[in-house]
Amino acid sequence: MNVKHAGRKRKANHDGDYHQSIKQVDAKIKAEQTAISDLQVTPPRHLDQYGRAIWKVLVPEMVKFGKVKQMDRVTMELFCTEYSNYRKAEQTLVEYGDYLLSEDGQPVKRSPALTTINSAIRNLKSLSADLGLTFDARSGQVLAEQPQKQADEPYNPLKVVNFHA
Repeated sequence: MNVKHAGRKRKANHDGDYHQSIKQVDAKIKAEQTAISDLQVTPPRHLDQYGRAIWKVLVPEMVKFGKVKQMDRVTMELFCTEYSNYRKAEQTLVEYGDYLLSEDGQPVKRSPALTTINSAIRNLKSLSADLGLTFDARSGQVLAEQPQKQADEPYNPLKVVNFHA
């Protein structure tokens, strides 16, 4: 068993020449994207303080990676808005607590801030995957190096994955 990758699904696109066409298509897309302008580093004015703060942290890093373009602006704005909703709901939760209380101090119902937080988290996860902010999304964008084949041995895919073949 490969301890380093235990529990992860094996990626079929990292071994052999089977996916040479995928590499060619990826190179073509990368060449075409050089004509598209990068996403602006300064945040849009309509974002609030939390939205601007997360924009200033994430966008410069994403531009360095080279995958985010001006066409992704709307998705990034939505991400920043959802992050802002999450932070505001979190503040409300800290201020007022998990439950709405009756006049005598008894909990009546769960705070609407909890619903807002759950919704924001769901949306943030989805938008994160769209923008390539998750580990799985980033690992799918970077191709691993091909293992070097030895001249005297035939290609054995089990040897590539250290399966003791």
